[in-house]
Amino acid sequence: MKLFTSKKIKEWELQTCHKQNISEIDLVNLAATEFVKWFLEKSNHQNILIIAGSGNNGSDAISIFSKLKSQRNVNLLLFNYPEVSDIQKTLLSYTTLENIHQLSVENLMHMLPNVLIGMDALFDLKIARSELMAIGATLGADVPFAIMGNVAIGRGHGDQLNSVLSRGNYLWVLAFSNQGLSTPAVYKECDRLRAGMNIANPTINDSLLQALASGDAKLLGKSLVNDLQAAACSLKPSLRLILDVGSEYGALGSIVSGSGPTVAFLVSDQDHALDLTVALSGSGVVSNAISVNAPVSGAKIIESF
Repeated sequence: MKLFTSKKIKEWELQTCHKQNISEIDLVNLAATEFVKWFLEKSNHQNILIIAGSGNNGSDAISIFSKLKSQRNVNLLLFNYPEVSDIQKTLLSYTTLENIHQLSVENLMHMLPNVLIGMDALFDLKIARSELMAIGATLGADVPFAIMGNVAIGRGHGDQLNSVLSRGNYLWVLAFSNQGLSTPAVYKECDRLRAGMNIANPTINDSLLQALASGDAKLLGKSLVNDLQAAACSLKPSLRLILDVGSEYGALGSIVSGSGPTVAFLVSDQDHALDLTVALSGSGVVSNAISVNAPVSGAKIIESF
């Protein structure tokens, strides 16, 4: 497959506009009309997700969205809004804002594992999962694990992974905050709190591995440790209040996730999860609380076209 640069595609578009004596917006709408006609003939999918980037194809995506949404349930993810082109702004002015969602760089990072898996399937590349993980590591330290899934030990920046034996499933309650924490700031605060201390090199937590291997949820809860938790709580004291709610409602274990501000609570069963979720939601110190099961598999294709 030959790929062309956005600059080259833009040149061709301008040449077409000049030859046919039409505007760029007219060209975009004509192309979108033909694509939607083809799509409706070929596909029965009712739930459609369209991502509009900041390049040439972003304008096509917006026009396709506006023409397709009357026929199917369509959502548009708009990347880097409001820093979009003038053509995109004009096209957006022609449609209602319903089902249009802004996509930030931070949100895009969470989508990268799905993008890699999806591109591999879409173009039938047959790239090995290990190679996709290596590619993902160049994009972000969290990406390889999201591709691998299940349970693993992470070394280096967290991108060098080894599978861990784990029995059973565990129920967690996740508490989210409205305002985030800067990861560099949390690491800097960690360094400040540790100044002058003799810090040993990190080692694998044997009790944690034993808990996972035996499926012992209580031991797992007691074995949870996060070296960044003190720093995160120092920068965001309300995290301590969230952790206190978990203790009050008998969580098997409580831990700040990574550099925060999300807090994870290990619970015993669905009733326990419901009680804690309701308590956290009514505490006034979290924006949302949900229960999730773990471990889960990595990113995968759940429906093929």
